[in-house]
Amino acid sequence: MNYVSIVKSINITIIALCLITILIMVIEYANLKSKLTHQELQNISLNKALDNQNKAIQKLYIDIETYKAKKPEIKEKIIYKYKSLPVSNNNSCVEILDSIKLKVKTWYGVQE
Repeated sequence: MNYVSIVKSINITIIALCLITILIMVIEYANLKSKLTHQELQNISLNKALDNQNKAIQKLYIDIETYKAKKPEIKEKIIYKYKSLPVSNNNSCVEILDSIKLKVKTWYGVQE
């Protein structure tokens, strides 16, 4: 073999290696592009889920503020419901019945 044929074979080998390298890079680029698209879609769905969670948290915060505003009113109802009622010393049936009716009305929050 002479020097020219060796150089030609080396050139062909180098060109083949370059083409193989370019082919591998194109395949890797397509693969990474596909993964990036998938990640972008996943990011969009996660952002939507996060927005929904933020809306739910905001609604709960508003509900808590509403509860805090109504808390004294609720507490007053509970205190009134469980307050002790006077018991008469007279043991007539009518007075005992009236006392029981008053306690039942108080328990169920019926105003007279």
